[in-house]
Formats: sequence, C-alpha cells, structure tokens
Amino acid sequence: MYCTAVFIAWKNRCKLVHGKSEEYVFFMAANTVSLATISNFIVTHPENWDTNQLKLFSSWCLPPTGWIKINIDASLKSNYLAVIGGIIKDNKGGFLLAFGHHYLHWDIAHVELLAIYYLKNILKEWMLEAQGVIIEGDNSNIIKELQVNLKNWKKHGRIKKELAFIQDFNQISSEKIC
Repeated sequence: MYCTAVFIAWKNRCKLVHGKSEEYVFFMAANTVSLATISNFIVTHPENWDTNQLKLFSSWCLPPTGWIKINIDASLKSNYLAVIGGIIKDNKGGFLLAFGHHYLHWDIAHVELLAIYYLKNILKEWMLEAQGVIIEGDNSNIIKELQVNLKNWKKHGRIKKELAFIQDFNQISSEKIC
C-alpha cells in the first residue's frame, strides 16, 4: 500500500508540474486503497482476471520474455529542485528495482537526459544478464536522442561517453510512453 501511495502522490505531482489541477487528498487516499487492493488481487489470483481488470494496466506493456523494462521520469520545481526517478520491472510486470536522485537545475529536458545517464549508477550484474533492456520515458525528444545514439552505435560503433554503459547490455531498445 505504501508503494501505491507513493505512486499516486507522484502522479499527482506530475499533474501539477504539467499544468493540470491536483486531486484532493481524500480522492488520493481512496485511490491508494482501491489500487492496492486491486493490484494484490490481480497479482495473487491471475486466473480471476476479466476484461475490465485487464484494461487497468493497458497503458504499460510488458517487455518480451527475458527482457527488463526501465521507466524513467523527471520533475522540476520552480525553485530549480530537479528530481529523477525510475522503476525497473521484469517481463511479468514484477518490481525489480526503483531509484531516484535529485539535482539543482533549470532545464527539464536536460534533467530527463540526466535520468538516462544516471542508469550507469544503478547497474547490477543481473541487468546485464537479461536478454535485453527497454528504456522508456515520456519526453519524446530525449527518447529520440537516445534512439539516434543507439542507431549510431549499431551502425558506426560510436556512442556518447555518457551512454557508453549501454554497450554492456545484450540488447537495448527505447520507446516513448503514450
């Protein structure tokens, strides 16, 4: 339930950062209890899934078997406090690792790029043993930048120094979250 509350608070903060109105605390509390209950039910009893329950998770796609998915995001407050974070899940949607870090910065696009660069700080041996890794984020310009670097690496064997760590993965892909 704690993780669900943190997730809902984070989503609420994202609404504020992107100019949308925040939810009331009571609404957030109700959603936390509801989602935590539903999540536990679905994970514990997958044979009881029905069509409506499957739609709850339609915005996030599982990676292929043997792959892991790293979802990154960033937030920037008006006082220039920037926070990056991410979550890593396996091909069954299971939680593997979460991370976060803060900076002082003024450019949200650069902070989103720092989130990708920060991945080298959290690398674990088991990540390198995965068949592949998908890096996913919501900033299309940063994902395009990553894709250009991946293509340049595959085609010419050259890559930015800050992204050199991705050469350690068996396979890597990137995509924008819808």
